[in-house]
Amino acid sequence: MQFLSNPECVAWCAERSFPTVLYPGYRAPLPDPHPEDFHSVRIYPPVDSGRKVALANHLWSLVEGESVLVWLGAWDVWPSSEHMPLVTRLREALGERRPLFEAPGQVVTRNEAGDGISFLVVALLFAWDCHVISSTGRDAVIISHDEYGSFLSREASVAERAEKELADYVRPSAV
Repeated sequence: MQFLSNPECVAWCAERSFPTVLYPGYRAPLPDPHPEDFHSVRIYPPVDSGRKVALANHLWSLVEGESVLVWLGAWDVWPSSEHMPLVTRLREALGERRPLFEAPGQVVTRNEAGDGISFLVVALLFAWDCHVISSTGRDAVIISHDEYGSFLSREASVAERAEKELADYVRPSAV
């Protein structure tokens, strides 16, 4: 697994023609949650933690490519819902000693999928922003700290299939 700084994440996205955007008040660009030429499926993570883990696994299976970028962001919006020592230890176990703000991106190969899914699970459980972008630039998952997200694909047929597969998550739910 390779850990990336914000500028390295931006460069990784640019190499794959995945757009980033700089929001007012932010220090660095982030993946564009509404890129042109992408088909979008809006999702709402469930309240139940077990179903969040299931959603993370399902979302991961939809993003194709030899590797993916998992880019964490906005992790300090809801401090009462996070436990930073868990993330620090996970990153250390994977060889990263820098603080999260210095290297918020992880390039995860298909052989490391379990570790990549772990970061997505943490983001869902802790209500963090998380961007999962395929190495092909075709597919992405965008999760917001406001507990909604999107599956994005450049191909309409992939988005249509994802919408059917994610039917349990396309409407807000209290479950």
